[in-house]
Amino acid sequence: MIASVTVANIGDAVKLLASAHRFDTVISLYDAAYSSDLDDLRVDGLTHHRFLFCDIDEPDIAKFCGTPVPMPKSAFDSYLEGSQFAGYQGPSFKDVLSIIGLGRDLAANAENHNILVHCSGGYRRSPAVALLLHFLSGKTFDESIRLLLSTNSSIWPNQLILRIADTILEPQVPLYNSIMEWKGRQQGLTLVP
Repeated sequence: MIASVTVANIGDAVKLLASAHRFDTVISLYDAAYSSDLDDLRVDGLTHHRFLFCDIDEPDIAKFCGTPVPMPKSAFDSYLEGSQFAGYQGPSFKDVLSIIGLGRDLAANAENHNILVHCSGGYRRSPAVALLLHFLSGKTFDESIRLLLSTNSSIWPNQLILRIADTILEPQVPLYNSIMEWKGRQQGLTLVP
């Protein structure tokens, strides 16, 4: 069972793990430009899952990753072809499928799991993964987004992670549509998926 999901940036993750917090699982979402930051992360005795991908959300609003990451082509690479982000590896189908598998395993386990999810900034990739973990544990989108906002009102979850999750999970209420509606309300806009 997923008891709690905490979202952090890399600096806060290092501090949280050095303190008396009771995490049993750490999920690190990082890109090549920030991989050396993981050297300060002490995860002794904890289950540590690492995912290497840049914070590519949508080609027109994506954040540049420091260095292109050479990775095999995925089904979603054609989505980036011809954009200024071609050659940068965003979240892949395989990454999201692995995260979903991990979330399902943790949610189905009888033990209470306290999970720390971090990326370099703590605003986009880690909130999207936390949202997905909450959803897999049975929470609605609204419950999940409220939990995330209660700890950080500046989150802006990576919508490509949620778009890929929708293709895998096929939920009744797609997470991608929900996040786009939520982002639209935050900006006072109508964002058409």
